[in-house]
Amino acid sequence: VRVVSAFHNVAAAHLQLDEGHDDGDVLVCGNDNGARQAVVDLVAATGLRGWHAGSIDNSVASEALTSVLIFINKKYKIDGAGLRITGARMGEAA
Repeated sequence: VRVVSAFHNVAAAHLQLDEGHDDGDVLVCGNDNGARQAVVDLVAATGLRGWHAGSIDNSVASEALTSVLIFINKKYKIDGAGLRITGARMGEAA
């Protein structure tokens, strides 16, 4: 069984948009490179950037950020705060 985790930090409202959007990044964790790449490709189909984020063990850290983003949403009245990986040029993900 190949297990991959992703989309932990993407607000449901962003995933429900009819139009493509590029305002967030998705951390993709998994032990199988091929399975991880398949999910990175799926992420790209949504208009977001997928990043190989290491083994499935790293998904714990990714999931933990969700409560931080929920707090930020409430505190600053943001509808769907998310993650952005900085320091890379567009197209360098995957």
